[in-house]
Amino acid sequence: MIAGLPAALAGHYHYFANGEPVSLKGNSLQNMPTGSIGFGAQYTQPLDSGFSLIARVDGYWQSDMWGTIFNDNPTDRISSYFLANAQMQLNAPESKWYIRAFINNMFDKSYVTGMYVSDPATGLFTNEFVGQPRTFGIALGAKL
Repeated sequence: MIAGLPAALAGHYHYFANGEPVSLKGNSLQNMPTGSIGFGAQYTQPLDSGFSLIARVDGYWQSDMWGTIFNDNPTDRISSYFLANAQMQLNAPESKWYIRAFINNMFDKSYVTGMYVSDPATGLFTNEFVGQPRTFGIALGAKL
């Protein structure tokens, strides 16, 4: 229990360095969005001689969230974001080999996935975790 607070309130307060209690009751957890949704769609087209072509798209949306427990400073608010990915894959007969072209974060969105504020002993800097920019490529695979 924090000195000077009734036991019923002790879990809802945090002391700043100056010793003044701040109520945390009703605040969101840090780095915890209130909602997210992921979805995907895939279609396989059989081709001649046992080949197949697979097209896939998927997306992910996450609501905004707070990067600290105080929920009061606009600079501590992490914005919502949406990501979309796509890929196309050609499979050989009996899946002996494949070639896949892909693009991740196809709209090249900049987004923050989390943050924290460091300890006063280190200068109270803010460290943000950012997602990857748009990436694309080709992958090859074989079944031995």
